[in-house]
Amino acid sequence: MRGEADAMSHTVTELLTVARRMGSNLTDPFMTLSFMALSVIPSLKLTDRGLLDVERFELVPLFIA
Repeated sequence: MRGEADAMSHTVTELLTVARRMGSNLTDPFMTLSFMALSVIPSLKLTDRGLLDVERFELVPLFIA
């Protein structure tokens, strides 16, 4: 089991390296992609930069000052 986890970790690291070489500046582009496809809340999407209002294409503040 440990070997499989190590192999998966290595594969994910390689994928992130390739994504960065291709120009992605996201912390974890694959996590962002997985949340962008959720249909639970169609107008809001979770990204690595925060909560995004996809209708206005703006980040939503999480805390009111």
